[in-house]
Amino acid sequence: KVMDNEGPVLSCPKDVTVSTNDYSCNAIYVAKRPDIVKECSSKLTYSLSFNIYNQNDDDFTSVGVTQATSTINSLNLGDNWVKWTVTDACGNSSECVYKVTVVDNVKPT
Repeated sequence: KVMDNEGPVLSCPKDVTVSTNDYSCNAIYVAKRPDIVKECSSKLTYSLSFNIYNQNDDDFTSVGVTQATSTINSLNLGDNWVKWTVTDACGNSSECVYKVTVVDNVKPT
């Protein structure tokens, strides 16, 4: 019997810069899923969360995240960190974190 006790091997999306929404100081962001480099399970579960403080902080949240569309509904101006947790059919999981920087490129009207 083969035992699978390792999570999927992930290739995280690259850091990205996005602009705020019109008439807003935050951004709606649709997160790109990580590429799966190696995994022996065909059934994977993806969970998206984010943190506005730093990538090493444990305070990642999924409040304001629409999991079905991979959408974070309000990222603040500045640096934000996006974390994907991918779990395989055996219950093993792996995480990857990347930075999304929100800038205000919307011209005043």
